[in-house]
Amino acid sequence: MKHAIMVEGHGSTANILQQTIDRLDDMDIDFFVHWDLNYAKPHLSALKSEIHFVQSVSVKWGTDTMILAELALFEAVYASGKYDYVHLISANDIPLMTVQYFISFFEKRHKQVFIGQSDYDENTEHRVTYYYPFRHLNYRGKMAQKFVLPIVKRINVLLHVNRQLGKSTVRKGPNWFSGPVYVIEAVLQYDDLQRFRHTYLGDEVLLQTILANLSVTKNDNAAALRYIDWERGTPYLFGVEDVEELRSKVNTGFAFARKVMDTNVVMKIYDTK
Repeated sequence: MKHAIMVEGHGSTANILQQTIDRLDDMDIDFFVHWDLNYAKPHLSALKSEIHFVQSVSVKWGTDTMILAELALFEAVYASGKYDYVHLISANDIPLMTVQYFISFFEKRHKQVFIGQSDYDENTEHRVTYYYPFRHLNYRGKMAQKFVLPIVKRINVLLHVNRQLGKSTVRKGPNWFSGPVYVIEAVLQYDDLQRFRHTYLGDEVLLQTILANLSVTKNDNAAALRYIDWERGTPYLFGVEDVEELRSKVNTGFAFARKVMDTNVVMKIYDTK
């Protein structure tokens, strides 16, 4: 079974990504990388895996540019026609499986889709109902949260904007996932991708809305095989003090952990593995 690991990266996260490549370097695992246009592309290397960079866009957190980056990855992987199974990760995600376990785990589950979906939240609807015009503004920044977003929402209310009228229900969950290649095929062939343009945090509703038959789970990140801690942070940044915790999760069912910015974390986890 041939895997494509699709990576969204920027800035100093290249060192973490190289650690991930080193751990999952295999003839049956290739990497497709979208590197934010605002940063120089890093040098990445592998002995067995192929590494492909896709065309970059300038990514602003919270805008639909995050969807554009994902679609660039989906298109490149799907166009190759080589892959059976795909994974979307961030460059500061790290593997929680050895390469042998990774291959075996997904071989046994080659038809399974691992995408999280959370309970319906009325605020989710506003992400795609309203029109968010500023594609190149970081909507998650403090100034945007305090001034820009309230104004944008107010104007939408005054103009009675409802971009989802008559459309299917919006669903929400983490954008990171693992699944058969038909997952990205379903997205690319969706007949109304325009509904996700000029949205707010639209990357967290894209997959779940298109693949509407997903079941709701109490732990949407675990459903996506991701080990993420939202209790200690937004999310919590794992450090060397958390090595034992992360090591205890290796080869237990989580494919990746996020987020990590210290390469020593990865090296120490696998020191005895």
